[in-house]
Amino acid sequence: MTMLATATAIITTMTERHPRYAALLFVALSVSSATWTTTLLASMPHVKSAVEPCALSYSYEGLDFPASLPLPPDAGQPHAVGLVAEESVHFGLSADAPEAHEEWMGYLPPGAGVVRLGPPTDAGINRAFIVGMFHELHCLRYLRDELALATRPAPEREGKEPAWGHVQHCLNLLRRAVLCGADTTLERADAEHDVFEQGGGDDGPAMGRVGAYHVCRDWDTVYDEMARSWIRWWEYGKEHNITGECLYRFPGAEDRKC
Repeated sequence: MTMLATATAIITTMTERHPRYAALLFVALSVSSATWTTTLLASMPHVKSAVEPCALSYSYEGLDFPASLPLPPDAGQPHAVGLVAEESVHFGLSADAPEAHEEWMGYLPPGAGVVRLGPPTDAGINRAFIVGMFHELHCLRYLRDELALATRPAPEREGKEPAWGHVQHCLNLLRRAVLCGADTTLERADAEHDVFEQGGGDDGPAMGRVGAYHVCRDWDTVYDEMARSWIRWWEYGKEHNITGECLYRFPGAEDRKC
């Protein structure tokens, strides 16, 4: 039986037997439940920032790090911006369109989505983290590249079997991202009809179709902080003679000799 069900049963019994004490018991149980919940959440490092909004001190060891990318006080949290859904001739699938690959690569921020946070480790290197937004964009780009490869003639695809484990990982990551965002914006039910009946489908995307107005978090704020973070890491690396692969390396390569 859950805590709520147990509390309800106790209050019901007390109301029947001692009506004058039921209200006091309800208040006591409410306070106790709130205290228990706050204590539990505070003990979980990944929700510390939600329970203690002013707690800015982390060891960056184990799970003791902020739940999201720390932004400087003067930047504030990403504010709301509008995004109108529409089709595009950009970000194509054809392997014969190298500009499409460059367009997808253009979403990479300085540092390729990796930030270094916290104090230097024993190896003299700050701990690396991947920002969720850029992990998701990486997966979109990876899936696009695999689909583009499928447009190549069979001889050119020989020996280039997709890494299906990576494909499955990316599909699951994007599935979770969609569920996490839970976008409830209403879009016209005939949107697909517009795409395929007005020059879309196999002939390319339909142009001029304007969909719903989505309210989003301002991604420019995130890109700006990624740039600042990369500059700090670059300057630190130069000061401590961290060069080449070690300067650009991704998480998981901490044991390599620099």
